[in-house]
Amino acid sequence: MTKQILSLLLFLLVFLVSVQAQEQNNPILYQTFIRNDGDSSNGGYVSILDALTLKELGQVDLIPSNPQRIELTADKKLAFVNNNPFVDDKKGMTVVDLGQRRVIRRMFENIGVYEMKLAPNGMMWILLDEPQQIAIVSPETLRVTERLTFNESPRGLIFSPDGKRAYVSLFTKDVIVLDATTRSRINIIQDLPTRNPFQIRPQELEISPDSKLLFISSKDTVSIVETRLFQVVSRFKINSMATGTGDLLLKISHEGKFLYVAGYIGVFLSIYDVNAKQIIKVLPVPFLGMPGRGTGTISYLQISPNNALLYLNQDFGITFLDTQTNSFIASLQTSTGLNFSNPFSLGVVATGDFSVGQ
Repeated sequence: MTKQILSLLLFLLVFLVSVQAQEQNNPILYQTFIRNDGDSSNGGYVSILDALTLKELGQVDLIPSNPQRIELTADKKLAFVNNNPFVDDKKGMTVVDLGQRRVIRRMFENIGVYEMKLAPNGMMWILLDEPQQIAIVSPETLRVTERLTFNESPRGLIFSPDGKRAYVSLFTKDVIVLDATTRSRINIIQDLPTRNPFQIRPQELEISPDSKLLFISSKDTVSIVETRLFQVVSRFKINSMATGTGDLLLKISHEGKFLYVAGYIGVFLSIYDVNAKQIIKVLPVPFLGMPGRGTGTISYLQISPNNALLYLNQDFGITFLDTQTNSFIASLQTSTGLNFSNPFSLGVVATGDFSVGQ
């Protein structure tokens, strides 16, 4: 009898682990929302969407935090969510257990957190405004293991796909190049346009899949750096009507063919052909009042893991671009309404195996 009970318990354990692994591999969109009712203490939430059916699976309440960006750990079990430093009184960052759908830690209170990025070794790099530091946090212990200090506030961060370098954009315009393993300084990239000091700059840095080209945005210009030389080798401008209120958002396709450029809090998407070195399309994005029932201005760009869709995160929903035809296929309202008394979004992340929906 005891043997049968033990066998049953073992079976249930294996089954639960299998189900949990399968759930973590399902195609999911996590979208952050701030409640816009005039009371910042009401905070916001993370909406969990099935990326295939586009149905909401649930929410994680983040009261009193006002979430902006979201970054997942390598095992997809935790989400690091920064609180918008312009909206949230306590600023800082929130850590969410995605399996239990609850907040497990609040960190860096009263400090502006401008970015979180998963490093190649699985650690989380957190950009802190007032101390002008990057704090390196272990997802396992949620403790700071190291701090990197700069002469001005770090505002943007990206790792090279080969895992060797970290590029850190500073408050005014310089970009520091670090060895991602030793954290030692390799070089500095200068000769760049001054970037917006008053706006959050969520996607001002992008890098090609082969790690050879670094793209750096400003209000209306994208500078292209050859990473072997640490020098700007070319630039291209975006028409003033296609810019937004801050520095441009950048996202490159997984094969490196197209660079998608959008104005932060803007309503246009420009498509730059990396090989042809020219803008091939400028698309007006469906927004409030336009045909197609758009869902607001753009705050973030994300590409599905299978490279099939570009997600344009907007105030009250998501617009989808087919990356094969570079044309819009749908807009989805994910907030409770389409005006500014409803929750609005500033961040989205896609995860899981998207091949199941091809």
